[in-house]
Amino acid sequence: MTAPLGVELTLGDIVSQGLLSDEHRIPWRKIGDGFLSQLTAISENLDREAASTLAQVRGTLQKANTAVEGANLLLDPRGRTVMQVQDAADDLAATAARLRDLSERVDRDPTILIRGRRR
Repeated sequence: MTAPLGVELTLGDIVSQGLLSDEHRIPWRKIGDGFLSQLTAISENLDREAASTLAQVRGTLQKANTAVEGANLLLDPRGRTVMQVQDAADDLAATAARLRDLSERVDRDPTILIRGRRR
């Protein structure tokens, strides 16, 4: 008879052997205490940073609100700024019409530039 070439092991054998042996025992209480202290420190740090960040977000939102209110005032169709822009656009349109009229007159009679307009 020949010697076996390998050993037959099942996953169950490996797991039960590992759980039952003393060499792989882990001091769970020590790991848990260390983890809890680290988790507490992280939580306290996050609380401090969250308060600071929240204050900055609140300030940013207040500034954004002020900017939106200012934009609303500027863009109000019945507001002073829009009325002034409309008046300026009307003045530009009237000036363009006068320049167009002058250009047509000069095209018809170039001497008008020397003589001026007759009344």
